[in-house]
Amino acid sequence: MIIRTINCQGADRRVCPVRPLRTSVVSVSTHRTADSLHVRSVNTIRQHPNRSSWHIAALVLLACIFSACGGVTYTMDAPKQFKRFDDADTYKYITANGVMLKAREVDNYPKAALSFWKDATQKHLEKVGYIHSDTVCFKTKHGLDGCTLTFALPHGAEDWIFQETIFVVSDTLVLVEAAGEFNKFKAIEPDLAAALKTFSPNI
Repeated sequence: MIIRTINCQGADRRVCPVRPLRTSVVSVSTHRTADSLHVRSVNTIRQHPNRSSWHIAALVLLACIFSACGGVTYTMDAPKQFKRFDDADTYKYITANGVMLKAREVDNYPKAALSFWKDATQKHLEKVGYIHSDTVCFKTKHGLDGCTLTFALPHGAEDWIFQETIFVVSDTLVLVEAAGEFNKFKAIEPDLAAALKTFSPNI
């Protein structure tokens, strides 16, 4: 995922509750069009011809989305376009054209509210080169507060969207992560946003 959050250079790594390069999920607000995000992404890439660090980040991100992180404890009405990996012991899905979806959890340490982790995630990802598009906070049908952050990033010759949705459940952060090629992601984004409102961590 991608968040190492705040002050992660020191010896005390306990202040870095989220493992490096694994982030989370869903929703570009309606006032931002797909074209405007695409143009912004392309312009940023042109302004930064040395994209090696971005390429590495994208590759690590994709690898981390598919890494094992413990047994499944989550429920969500996954969009019909997504199919679950039959042999997965984690909450891990993919569409036929390669949009990926996963949920995992990390310690809420240092213990903080949703607003703290939302801001920390955005600041860190922007610092490493991700283009922040929007943040949408909402309440699930189970009454759980969540926030979705949306970013653009280059992946090879393509522009991709990466979304991270954060839920705080007492001492645990539940992260729902999705990533895919720009146009393919935009096609399923409304269904994914609706599905997130059915999410329950069951922990």
